[in-house]
Amino acid sequence: MNRRQATACVASDSGTSHRQIGSAANLMTWSRKLETRTRRLLAHGRSRASRESGQSLVVALVVTGALTISVAAIITYMTSNESAFGRDRQADRALNIAEAGLNNGLSVLANVNPNNSLGSWSTPYTASVDGGQVQYSLAKSGSTWTITATGTSPNGKVTRQLQESVNYTASTTTVDASAVYGDGIFVNGTSGCTNVTSNATVKANIWVNNSLCLTGNINLVPATSNAYSLYVGGQYSATGNIWIGTSPSALLSSADIVGGCNVVGNGPPGSSGSSGSVVCSTSAKSHIYASSYSSSPSSGQVKPTVDAAATYALGKWNTPNCTTGSFTFDTNGTKDRSAGSRNLFPSSSYNCTIPNASGGGNIGSLAWNNATGTLTVSGTVFIDGDVNFVGNVAAHYTGNGTIYVNGVVNPTGNISICGPPNTTATAGSKCSKTWDPTQGQLAIVALNPTSQTNAFNITGNQEWDIVAFAVGTVNVTGNAGITGPVIADGANLTGNFGISIPASAPSGSPSTTTTTVYGWKVVPGSWKELK
Repeated sequence: MNRRQATACVASDSGTSHRQIGSAANLMTWSRKLETRTRRLLAHGRSRASRESGQSLVVALVVTGALTISVAAIITYMTSNESAFGRDRQADRALNIAEAGLNNGLSVLANVNPNNSLGSWSTPYTASVDGGQVQYSLAKSGSTWTITATGTSPNGKVTRQLQESVNYTASTTTVDASAVYGDGIFVNGTSGCTNVTSNATVKANIWVNNSLCLTGNINLVPATSNAYSLYVGGQYSATGNIWIGTSPSALLSSADIVGGCNVVGNGPPGSSGSSGSVVCSTSAKSHIYASSYSSSPSSGQVKPTVDAAATYALGKWNTPNCTTGSFTFDTNGTKDRSAGSRNLFPSSSYNCTIPNASGGGNIGSLAWNNATGTLTVSGTVFIDGDVNFVGNVAAHYTGNGTIYVNGVVNPTGNISICGPPNTTATAGSKCSKTWDPTQGQLAIVALNPTSQTNAFNITGNQEWDIVAFAVGTVNVTGNAGITGPVIADGANLTGNFGISIPASAPSGSPSTTTTTVYGWKVVPGSWKELK
């Protein structure tokens, strides 16, 4: 092989450029060197791989350790949260148990001390609530009660203590009750009978909450058909020649009788006699003629409330200003019936006004002119005692007002009290029955503080053109009569009544119904958590 041929056998590696091998010996030498170099490269590769394998292990260990720490942290966090949540739940239950204790304390206070009459309360209460325990106590300071309640959670590890204060308060509702002045008879009784006897002609509504018992010759005939109504909360009972309305020209607008009808006697001309229980809507037997009938209980009308203390507080009754004579309304500035028995119509004249207790003018006035027999009334008048007079009285009145009597009205004799336009009256004679309430009206309110059987007890030959308002019963006997509305808790009436009906309540008269509900109310802002 020549030199050029040997040059064709050239091998190269990473550390050798071009090297010519000129002989077999050189070729063998080169081959050994190549083998040696290859072993070194392989060894180097194995060494490097070995070194990289160690690094991966380290990385794997680091990652595994980090994951282990993270898992442990998460487990610890979850365990801690679960424990905290459990405590929070127990704390919430303890708070709710304490809240229940406050409610229980208020309930006990309302039931055991409904009128706030207790002065103190020393014994605490303990009760089981929602698996836990609550203890609550009550303490009074002035008009305020403070309730303290401690609630313990079901596991016994958490307590909460709450406190709030309550006051005993009154809630008052007032409604207009003036509609009763449109009735000839309004009786608020719940038992017995409203008795009407003798000869009577009633041209007005009748509203009685108890039974209505009519005896004698009684005629309730509307001036025009459907002008008046009848309501009886109990039974309607009629004995005698009695009819209410006529058909077809003078019907009642309605007849609502809850307890049924019992009729004995003759009805109006042409009707058949009846005996015993009858169907109210069968006019030929009940003698009640109406456009409609029903038997439904009604609370559509209510009796006005009389607040005697508030009325008394309006004026300076013991210091009236009298320009003529004198009249005793009160003697000591206290509502205690100190005036005794008063006669509205003495033998000497008087003219008195009563100053307003709050200043600024007068609350009312009352005057009597003995020469002309004229009583003049205005606004509100309060007499701290009874009104009684005996003998012959001939009076007529002018004005518009209400006389409150802190006692009873118990006159006897021949008495006429005539309303306008009457300008004269004769003792014991009837008034002209021309009273026109639009020209003047007088209401007399018998407060009856000692709960006498009769708040009004009128006997003899009398006629009163007034509105009679009684706390109790109005009793009219003999040949007496009241021609204005009778508003009472019970009534026994003879003669004429319910002829003239005022278009509105007289000045100063009771016209609203007040309902007061007492109870316990939480003082705003008093709730607090003590611990």
